[in-house]
Amino acid sequence: MPIEHLIINNKGEIMSVKITKGNKSYLSIASVISKGLSGKLFGDKAYISKELFHQLLTNGLRLFTNLRKDMKTYLLDIQDNRLLNKRSLI
Repeated sequence: MPIEHLIINNKGEIMSVKITKGNKSYLSIASVISKGLSGKLFGDKAYISKELFHQLLTNGLRLFTNLRKDMKTYLLDIQDNRLLNKRSLI
């Protein structure tokens, strides 16, 4: 079953899209579809990875995801928290 990976901007416009087979790693796709972008990137728990976070950060992107139960909590800016909760736009 194909899986869509989609990046939109704050206006809901599509910035990047990639359709892959279900067995392809989300982490390998994230760096490909975010190439050339900068700013903040909000994703689901499938994108949680320290390696991906640091890779995107060096490319000018800050990755935000919801936390797993076993992760330490951290404070988010109110605007970032709203954007993380609007991930359902996609």
